[in-house]
Amino acid sequence: MELRQHLQIYNPILAYGNRLFAALLANDGATVYSIDTTGVQVFTRGSGIRQPRHQVLDKEGWGLEDVLPLSDAVTGGVPTDGFRVPTDGFRVPTDLIHDGAVCVNFSSYRNFDGPAIKEKASIYVPSIGNVTIAMLLRNLVRLIASRQVVQ
Repeated sequence: MELRQHLQIYNPILAYGNRLFAALLANDGATVYSIDTTGVQVFTRGSGIRQPRHQVLDKEGWGLEDVLPLSDAVTGGVPTDGFRVPTDGFRVPTDLIHDGAVCVNFSSYRNFDGPAIKEKASIYVPSIGNVTIAMLLRNLVRLIASRQVVQ
């Protein structure tokens, strides 16, 4: 945890562990749209090669309908059955995903309409597996415990 903080992988205004994957991808040159209950944020490498780390911009008023058509890869990670992407049957709407996109369900719950997404996506991963989910939850618990120690 301290090494990642020293290397400034984390955005200091966010809680520990938030959006680490988006930051790692942005540092490698990807444009990452992160959507959650608070809105949309865009992670980029920033302009020029002298940026010390990724840049984060809030996109006021943006939602799934703005972000999905721009995305070559879509990761669904809605964490519970009661909280799903609030569109088209509470799933990711396939009409907004462009042909050939890569779609990965990173949740233990179904965030995509399987039969419909198979027709649009070049690659569709319906599940990441129970062991991967268990390890992610273990890491989350460790991050929370580490955060409590720091505070």
